[in-house]
Amino acid sequence: MVTAPLALLGLNHLCTVEARSSVRSPNRTECSLQGKIIVSPCVTCGGEGEVQVGNNITVTVPEGVDTGVNIRLAGQGEKGQAGAPRGNLFVTIQVGPHETFQRQGVDIHIKVPIDVGTAVLGGKVSILTLDEVETMKVSPGTQPGQVMTLSQYGVKRLNSNSKGDLHAHLMVKIPRRLTPEQRELMEQFQALEEGKRNTVVPSSDSAE
Repeated sequence: MVTAPLALLGLNHLCTVEARSSVRSPNRTECSLQGKIIVSPCVTCGGEGEVQVGNNITVTVPEGVDTGVNIRLAGQGEKGQAGAPRGNLFVTIQVGPHETFQRQGVDIHIKVPIDVGTAVLGGKVSILTLDEVETMKVSPGTQPGQVMTLSQYGVKRLNSNSKGDLHAHLMVKIPRRLTPEQRELMEQFQALEEGKRNTVVPSSDSAE
């Protein structure tokens, strides 16, 4: 298996895997497949005529692969018997976790922190994508956990030119400490909010 970092799934990626195959031993005796008795089998191959060796192979991982996808490497498998050609080597992709992005199919999810002022008043926020940093507008009154979507900024669909979407989950940061001025302003805001809740709105059908 080979682990493909999530951040590189939007590009063709080269990785190295170790393959094991059989090669003829230079110290082999007469092969038993020929119907001959091996009187003194060599220590290297035990009379089999072949030994297992490791070999590093560079594999091109195509865009859009996901866990479970098999990549076939023709002629990199075991040696065929009686002069038959070698078999194939299959590399199974295992996509590892990423510290920033979470993948769901071809869609990407990311948590983006914003401050209280931006959430209340609106503003702009920088969002990291697989390729670059994008700037998006935050609407006034944005709620914690609200999702903003960047279309076609996800993972490329396998054997296709289209991509999934990137979903940015906005996480409102609550300050742990306030300056005296910030505390005074927050207390004023709280008082205004309490005043709004305590205001009695007369009913339209109240008796005069």
